[in-house]
Amino acid sequence: KALGLGSGHFALDAACATSLYAIKLACDELITGKSDLMLAGAVCASDQLFIHMGFSIFHAYAPADKKYVPFDTNSSGLVSSEGAGMVVLKRLEDAERDGDKILAVVGGIGLSNDSRGKFLLVPNPKGQKLAFERAYSTHDISPENTSYLECHATGTPIGDVTELNSISDFFGNNQNPPLLGSVKSNMGHLSTAAGMTGLLKVLLSMQKNLIPPNLNLEESVKADNGLMGQQQMIVKATKWEENQKQAGINSFGFGGTNAHMVVQNYTETQPKS
Repeated sequence: KALGLGSGHFALDAACATSLYAIKLACDELITGKSDLMLAGAVCASDQLFIHMGFSIFHAYAPADKKYVPFDTNSSGLVSSEGAGMVVLKRLEDAERDGDKILAVVGGIGLSNDSRGKFLLVPNPKGQKLAFERAYSTHDISPENTSYLECHATGTPIGDVTELNSISDFFGNNQNPPLLGSVKSNMGHLSTAAGMTGLLKVLLSMQKNLIPPNLNLEESVKADNGLMGQQQMIVKATKWEENQKQAGINSFGFGGTNAHMVVQNYTETQPKS
């Protein structure tokens, strides 16, 4: 309404995975030819009183005297924040034809839903790994080429450990397992817009050839299989100089809405997908 846009439009809520769900639906519109250009956006601007009440009921916040650091063994909860972001999506061949400035290429997006789980806020590793598998199964991409993962990691003990275990089970046997980070250490948890902030961080990191660190991370949680832990965590600004950059972005919402998106830096020889 604000932009005066017509044609097809959707409003959806997939909890903390909303951003990537929106991008997936937008990509589907492009792939099927229903649209030639899509805007995919995410907003977190709820009444902060109700946000704080909700997270407090679930004991998801870090107490005032405790630590909030995603992936840190001593982190005891999250810190919420708000914001918005939007991306313009087109088919690659159309963007090239039109001379658009192409920031990156979506390699694949995998969605899953856990159905009934132990509890609303207890993530299911099976659902997370299914999102990984779907993201890499239908496109000419490989998890072996993912050198960086922008994780969901909110700072909650159960959530961070579960996510690291899922990552380690799927990526841990790579010859070079991906480095791990979470933009939430910089700006808190944007809930429905969390995946969008992760995507924007990845795009900026690709442009600058530099991945910012996870702030205040001292002692990392470790995967149960021992394959991933402190050695994969980015604790200082890290150069990202490969000509071919591929990153994964995780968004795992409460209730079992899971999403994993693969993003590649654009080159003129990019496969048409």
